Amino acid sequence: MQSEVELSVLVVDDDEQIRKSLPRLFHKLPVRVRCASSAAQALALIEQEQCDLLISDYKMPGMTGLQLLEQVRARWPQVRAVLNTGEADAVKTALSKGFAAVLKPEAHDALVAIAAEMIERKTT
Repeated sequence: MQSEVELSVLVVDDDEQIRKSLPRLFHKLPVRVRCASSAAQALALIEQEQCDLLISDYKMPGMTGLQLLEQVRARWPQVRAVLNTGEADAVKTALSKGFAAVLKPEAHDALVAIAAEMIERKTT
């Protein structure tokens, strides 16, 4: 019997409520979720232990989520990065740069689908 593949997810958002609620979305999947409150903290966490999926807010102090996604792509191209934002213009920009992007608050189903697809790919 094959054990379930665990997906490592990093949620980055300066809003504590989002950091508490997003991990609950994945409760039915074999997912381990870590959270960061800033882009700088996220980069430090990825340096310690890489993740499979990065979900980042756009508006954060210090560095935007899009800037974070660009740095992660340059340093860890195997990490799937998704911008999770309430700003339609940021979604358009992220998509034009080749990133996945979802619009809050309707993003929950899309984020779960992305994680489930990644788990499926790891098992095949």
